[in-house]
Amino acid sequence: MKNLILISSILFLISDMVYATETPSPTDSLTVFGPRPLFAAGGATKVIVDDFGYIDYTLTDQERTIIQSSISDWKSQGIDYGAYYGLGGSETSALTDPEILDVARAVNLDGTLESNFSFTRQGQLDYLLASGKLAIDLGASYIFMDGASPNLSNPSFDSETLSNFNTYLGDTYTSTELSNFGISDLTSFNYGQYLRDAGYTDSDSIYNSPPTNDLFKAWLKHMRKVERTFFTQWTTQLKEYGSENYDRTIYLGANRSTGSRQWANIDLFDYGIAETFLDALGWPYRNLVPVYKTIDNFDKRFWSWNFPSNTNFESGDANALGFGMPLGADEAEKLFFAETFGAGALVQNGINWVDFHRNDKRIDSLRSFLQFPSRNSSLFNLDNYGQFAILLSEIGEVEDVGSTNPSFNGASYLLADMQWTYDVVFAAYPDRRDGSDLLTLAKLQKYDAVVLPNSRYLSDSQVEILTEYVNAGGTLIGFGRIADQDDSGVPRGSTRTFDDYFEKDLITEVGSGKIIAFSTDLGKSYYDNAANESTKTSLRETFTNSVDGQLSPDFSLTYTGSGSGPGESPDVFVNRFKSDDGSWIIHLVNRNMETDESGSSEKKISDLESTEITMLLPTGYDTSSVVVSFIDADASEVKTLSHQASGSNIVFNLPDFSIWSVLKIGSTMNSSTSINDLPHSTPGTEGQTRSDDRDEDGEIRYVYWYWKGGNHGTVPFDVPYVATDDIGLKSISLYYRFSVDRAEWTDWTLVESTDISGKVASGNFSFDAPDGEGHYEFSTKATDSSDQVEVITPWNEQAYGVDQTAPIPPESISTAGSQKNGFWTTDISDLKFSWDKSKDNLSGIVQYQVSIRGMNGSDIVLENISSGEEWTPDTSELVSGNAYKFRLRVEDNAGNWNSGHDVFDLLYGESPVSDVTSPSVAVGDSKLTISWVNPNDSNYVGARVDVRPTNEPYASWIQSGLVNKDQQGEVSVPELINGVDYEVRVIAFAADNKHGNYVTLSSRYTPGIDSDGDGVLDHEDAFPQDSSEQLDTDGDGTGNNADTDDDGDEILDDDDEFPLDATESVDTDGDGTGNNADTDDDNDNVLDEKDEYPLISLGDRADADGDGIPNDCDADCQTAGMAADTDDDNDGVLDGDDALPLDATESVDTDGDGTGNNADLDDDNDGVLDGDDAFPLNASETTDTDGDGIGNNSDNCSLNANSNQTDTDDDGSGNVCDTDDDGDGVL
Repeated sequence: MKNLILISSILFLISDMVYATETPSPTDSLTVFGPRPLFAAGGATKVIVDDFGYIDYTLTDQERTIIQSSISDWKSQGIDYGAYYGLGGSETSALTDPEILDVARAVNLDGTLESNFSFTRQGQLDYLLASGKLAIDLGASYIFMDGASPNLSNPSFDSETLSNFNTYLGDTYTSTELSNFGISDLTSFNYGQYLRDAGYTDSDSIYNSPPTNDLFKAWLKHMRKVERTFFTQWTTQLKEYGSENYDRTIYLGANRSTGSRQWANIDLFDYGIAETFLDALGWPYRNLVPVYKTIDNFDKRFWSWNFPSNTNFESGDANALGFGMPLGADEAEKLFFAETFGAGALVQNGINWVDFHRNDKRIDSLRSFLQFPSRNSSLFNLDNYGQFAILLSEIGEVEDVGSTNPSFNGASYLLADMQWTYDVVFAAYPDRRDGSDLLTLAKLQKYDAVVLPNSRYLSDSQVEILTEYVNAGGTLIGFGRIADQDDSGVPRGSTRTFDDYFEKDLITEVGSGKIIAFSTDLGKSYYDNAANESTKTSLRETFTNSVDGQLSPDFSLTYTGSGSGPGESPDVFVNRFKSDDGSWIIHLVNRNMETDESGSSEKKISDLESTEITMLLPTGYDTSSVVVSFIDADASEVKTLSHQASGSNIVFNLPDFSIWSVLKIGSTMNSSTSINDLPHSTPGTEGQTRSDDRDEDGEIRYVYWYWKGGNHGTVPFDVPYVATDDIGLKSISLYYRFSVDRAEWTDWTLVESTDISGKVASGNFSFDAPDGEGHYEFSTKATDSSDQVEVITPWNEQAYGVDQTAPIPPESISTAGSQKNGFWTTDISDLKFSWDKSKDNLSGIVQYQVSIRGMNGSDIVLENISSGEEWTPDTSELVSGNAYKFRLRVEDNAGNWNSGHDVFDLLYGESPVSDVTSPSVAVGDSKLTISWVNPNDSNYVGARVDVRPTNEPYASWIQSGLVNKDQQGEVSVPELINGVDYEVRVIAFAADNKHGNYVTLSSRYTPGIDSDGDGVLDHEDAFPQDSSEQLDTDGDGTGNNADTDDDGDEILDDDDEFPLDATESVDTDGDGTGNNADTDDDNDNVLDEKDEYPLISLGDRADADGDGIPNDCDADCQTAGMAADTDDDNDGVLDGDDALPLDATESVDTDGDGTGNNADLDDDNDGVLDGDDAFPLNASETTDTDGDGIGNNSDNCSLNANSNQTDTDDDGSGNVCDTDDDGDGVL
């Protein structure tokens, strides 16, 4: 498997990258998720979502640099990045990587390999951990996992998963329980085979009709445990990695739906997320507020991965209720934001680059709502303080989700429509989240009443807590059947009495409290009729008829607006929070909308007008101290409202507003703060592929876009830009840096600044490539109308290359058959041209245009070759007896074409005339004289000579006139350039201008003059006017004949063994290689770098350690300047002290037996092996019984340790064992 997956990610760091240590928290309403700010200026984005797709080992170095540089810029502006992954697969080539598939892929029950990964396999976890660590390396602070609610019934039946299940069974169940499962031998048990034996054919058959026996229940319990372990490791390891390596908090979340799967492991995550599919939900008639309030039990917030703009609502398609979307895009988005912010959840701004560029969508109409929390932060991040609560039974969600969830959600909508402020209390499944239950008596007693919406599944302890609550004075409101099942799904009506209070229309006093029961499930009915206003009104009346007089809401709203009946309550959601000073914070969301399926952009939500509020005074305030403040999310002005006392309540009129407003009752509301975001810009058109996009090998993918200078775009060329700001733009500046080879770069340089205006601006800079041909990288920086400058460290945001030079044509042209350049051939059936690859100065070769032309210059065959350097032309239209030219043009990646050259003369047919023979050339002053012998051929009429410079292989030939056969076979070609090499060919001609083969001479000829008559032409003569000199090796102006040091190395020629080589002067061993270049100057097979005497050869003298010092050195040796080696084996022990002076592995031989101690098994030769000998180097001792370091043979007390051997009376018995130390007879 890939190293990146098996080991921790290698930290991918770029110098000068500075990240803020504070990461926006998912417990903060100001943490808005969204696209990069360029697409949503002023959209309050704090965490950019999935801008780069999967971040894993398949990223190129360029992609990693782009990601890290972008995140660095964003973080400098207080904006973090969230990386996206999916459980069960990948969006990169990792999905098909065999090394990953081997350890991560799911196995179907039928044995076939699935295309997805399985969370039960270690490889899936390893891949996600390595990928997440790489994302953290590149700067990410958030990591999201999609598809994180895998099917537990059939995840994979690979050997790893099945073996782990067997281990679980053995650890969890007794042999008797296993026997009851039908397992007699666990070591040979295979659950996959068990299922196949039971008639299941593949994994889908399990999903469609799951088993119901206890073994399958054990399998599900195990899978839940495996899943929890998986997420525990994933979250823990990535958090630790971010903390330990970057001192950065990493936040993780997983898309696990909005039901029981979400809550099962929510304690492991930092926030809840799910694709909520608003169209399937039936939004806006049904909403997500119940989910937002449920997650508050876990001290977390919820983030919906769907929002109106990405659920096709604008089309007016029918949703789950059969109704089309009643709202236009802007109203829908604003209502969704209001519901979400107002209930304390997290918001995602949905504008993306496609909408921004192609659909011209802007954030302007939504900006006020998105910025509202930042402008009024004191109204957010507060504790929920509902007067009532609705209980959600997690057991019911697990055991009977189709009944539990509609009842719970409908009850939530019912209370919300009556403006009853409520929270959600959570009754947990006993075996979830390690068995912790969040339902406590203390939590229930915060509320005046608790609604039980069809809460049939409750554990004994939960029933006990509810009973205590009502006995202590609380009120329970039950819809339908309540608590008739326990957490195991076992009916408990006969063993518990709590359910007897319910499923009837009755109010019962219980202890100090009461139970208000409804025989029908009002919650389910309200859910089913979410878009039916008349039915909902009737259901609310049914509810209030029973609870009026029993409960008194703290908040009431009286509506007398246009089109309403007296006192009618509109669809207004009320969420109450409590601030630190005890003030009420009330978020009001107006949902008073027309039921219209058109989906048009016309306004559909009627303003909330002429509304009176009655509100309980908050604790600590009275009518004289309380202040009522109001703010509309569409405005920035805080208004103070007058109020009147009404007992313990106050009454006031609510200012008209459209969708979202906030009240503060208590202390005065803080004024709104102003927001002026920084501008943002980019060179290029964002959202499209970069012009310099590179593959895994670092090569440009789209050379047509990248290279300028030829047909793809002349210089100057346009560098496009896009800039945005929430208030207005003032200017944009373009910077560039340059490199010839992409290795060394210049400093960033300002190209120009240009004025721009508006909130969005796009255009082009004209760039003239001031540094010439090479590579240019670009970065932009915008300034807004408030003179705020974009915070950015210039980096390669876009790049182009400039190449204006045409490629060089190839020089070596050949054919695969018998055809030769300039020679007649009768067989062209195997004609195939090939050539060396052309050379280009910068951008590289993209294609060849090849053709065969007739003598009139017209193309007979023409093709473009984009791959390889060979061509097999179609010769069907070539006519024998004609001469043709193979012409070749070359284009580089910048669109530069060379002019085209005739590179091969193809002569097809029999030669009409014999060739001339014995051609020769005589050089002269500015001319060449060519002579030859005319052929003995009656067809011969004469010959022509062609010459051209050899350094211009495709230059035009300089032609002589035709030399008639009656003339002598000789011609001079004048007006040549002295000192220039020329190639020569002689061509015989027959009548009618038919020619023979092109006889090209193999030598090169250089015309010139010999001014001093010394036989050396002037262009080769260093002294053309001095016949006594021709060479000046050292260029000192003195010819070699007169110079006593020809090579100028300050060694006279008579003493210099290399008089014409300034780098050498000595050759000790006379091998023709000077000492400076010779690695063994004395040629004794000891390299100079190891040779103590590099200029004195050892000859035949022995040198055991190869250091160039002889082992022995006689008088001749000493005379030569050497001395004997004092350490022949170079083991660090001088020969005089070395028992084995020629063996570097030995130096001591204690027993003198010729075997060194290192190899000798009995060093002292006393018959006791060293491993058993306490004194291996002392032949007189082998044992030391008392361990005092004195051998038994010489120890005066061998059984008692006495290293000092004290013997006072010299009786041979040491004091430690002598009973009369002084020998005086007294013991």
